[in-house]
Amino acid sequence: MDWSHWQVQGGADIGQHSQGLNFSDPGLLLDAASQALGIALVSQLLAAQARRDGLLQPLVAQTIRGPNWAWLIHRDSENDALTRSFCRWLEAALVSSAAG
Repeated sequence: MDWSHWQVQGGADIGQHSQGLNFSDPGLLLDAASQALGIALVSQLLAAQARRDGLLQPLVAQTIRGPNWAWLIHRDSENDALTRSFCRWLEAALVSSAAG
């Protein structure tokens, strides 16, 4: 997700720029924002720990719905008990973060 998605979805103008650092890895983006290198458009789920630790705070209360995601499971793992357990955990975590 990038700032153009934020703008198309009606996100507030918070002074973001179309140029600047661009991260393909959300973990690196969170690290950069946590080190005060700028503002970041990040998943609430991924940013939750940094917010609890006081490293990040939202600039505005507004949120937008992110893009649709898909998970892929290799066919050799689809019936594995650990894989199924992880999938159930992930679904529950996503539901609880969307509700909160």
